[in-house]
Amino acid sequence: MGLKIGGKVEKVNGKELSYGDFVEKYLARNQPVILTGLTEDWRACKDWVSDDGKPNLRFFSAHFGGSRVQVADCGTREFTDQKRIEMSVSEFVDRWLKLWSSGNGGADGNSLLYLKDWHVVKEYPEYVAYRTPTFFLDDWLNLYLDKYRMHDNPDSYQERDEVSCSDYRFVYMGAKGMDFRDFFVFMIRFAVANLLLLCQLTSDKRNINWNSSEIARHLLFNLKSIQCIALKMKSVAAWENRGINLMETIVDHSFVEFCNELGRTCNMMYNHSEKSSNPSQNLLEQEQLNLVDLFGSHICNPDELVTFLDGALELVGNMS
Repeated sequence: MGLKIGGKVEKVNGKELSYGDFVEKYLARNQPVILTGLTEDWRACKDWVSDDGKPNLRFFSAHFGGSRVQVADCGTREFTDQKRIEMSVSEFVDRWLKLWSSGNGGADGNSLLYLKDWHVVKEYPEYVAYRTPTFFLDDWLNLYLDKYRMHDNPDSYQERDEVSCSDYRFVYMGAKGMDFRDFFVFMIRFAVANLLLLCQLTSDKRNINWNSSEIARHLLFNLKSIQCIALKMKSVAAWENRGINLMETIVDHSFVEFCNELGRTCNMMYNHSEKSSNPSQNLLEQEQLNLVDLFGSHICNPDELVTFLDGALELVGNMS
């Protein structure tokens, strides 16, 4: 699975780029850029990589081997997802090394294993693997995952010492492959949250005066940015359905908290009053049926997300 992206992406030395220039030249224009030189001092770049460029798996066994982690069995389906199993980091590393030594990429019947959502920073706060570059300290994903718990189903995940609490400082490990599905679910929720905040800003969603509302323009920018990403994701072949139920999401307490945090952050950025863009539970319940009536009860793939965003932009009077 991969995205087909044409053209060239500019490469810039991140140490020589100011935050203001980054915002003006790349962030505001939604322009991709490769920033170099920002990870040279990271401890992870020294401890986690061997001299030959391969992962230093023995380091993980020696220093974090006792941690219990969630691992996806890429060769086994369970309901609509890959089967999840729990094991220690040491066991995961041993099985990875065995796969390497076989040299056949799992063709001998041993499934490829993919360690997911390991919250290393939360579990080992004294081990500083990296420092987040200034350019990304205000990433919306940080805000989202601080409020939304990925693992709140007691049937599939058990909490241990609060390590399972979602945050944005996690580690993925695997022999090969990448899964966009968790990111896709985040994009859907973020899009819905932005639309609900726009609904809060005006009771007449078809006649918003965008020039008089900095927050509205910001939320609209977010929706259009998500739309651009979703359009590119449509080109991915063999996309498997994985999304959200709108009705369940909008009344979910963690999603309501996420919307409130998003509203408070917008207020802080533009010095608006606290009450101007914090959707209440009543508003969310009121908009729930409206959204379901307009867009259906589920968003399960990039095509449906694009359709949702087309309708959302038309709803607020701004066709892309």
